Amino acid sequence: MKMTDARVQSVTETLGVIRMVKLFGWERKIEAQIYEKRDAELKFIRKKQVFQLLNNNVNHFLPVLTMVATFATYTLVMKKQLSASVIFSSIAVFDVIRERLYMLSWELPRAISAKVSLDRVNDFLLQTELLDRYTSSTSSGAVSLGALPATADSEAIGFRNAVFSWSGEAPSTPGEILTPSRRNFRLRIEDDLFFQKGKINLIIGPTGCGKTSMLMALLGEMHFQPEVLDSYYNLPRKGGVAYAAQEAWIQNATVKENILFGSPYDEERYHSGD
Repeated sequence: MKMTDARVQSVTETLGVIRMVKLFGWERKIEAQIYEKRDAELKFIRKKQVFQLLNNNVNHFLPVLTMVATFATYTLVMKKQLSASVIFSSIAVFDVIRERLYMLSWELPRAISAKVSLDRVNDFLLQTELLDRYTSSTSSGAVSLGALPATADSEAIGFRNAVFSWSGEAPSTPGEILTPSRRNFRLRIEDDLFFQKGKINLIIGPTGCGKTSMLMALLGEMHFQPEVLDSYYNLPRKGGVAYAAQEAWIQNATVKENILFGSPYDEERYHSGD
């Protein structure tokens, strides 16, 4: 399953950045990487099928060999005579044993696969990082750092001396590969930063400076790390919150239909671009 997971992960990552792969001309290199992992997966599948074939043959012939050895011991060692009643009753018993062995060999790999799947679900449920409002340290009723002060405006949208990070944990071992959610990125907002209501607020800055992270922090998708007593952030949710990500998408329609997006066609407005 590890071989299959590696191949599926490579294909998924490639599809996620397929535009970049095409722009930089990396098709051959990515194809070689995927084929390499696919070949490793096929070798493992071939070994698995050979082992399964040998296992089936052993399960088929083992009861026969056991029956021959039992009858030989019964006649040659124990010096007893075989009768029809002994032979036919023994054959029935060995046939039952053969069926049970075959069922065991068929169910054991599936039980192992089920155990692996349950372990994955268990790891996902127990090791996934929770949002701050669902952790034990913030779910208690005690007043702690980061709580909204009584003098603050409960309807204000913004930050005060706030620090955020994508992960609440550090790497467990030196040299551990950090996933995007565990990289040591800290968003620090000094003093007061509040958005004006009823107006268009723009967040301007170069790529990677933390514009999207600021929105994610405001939505509660980053870990809040209060460092001083007056640290807090606030986003009132009484009237509802809507977030439109910057991931572009189009409908399975013409360019004109995508521009209109279900609105009535106004030729003057359509050509003016408003």
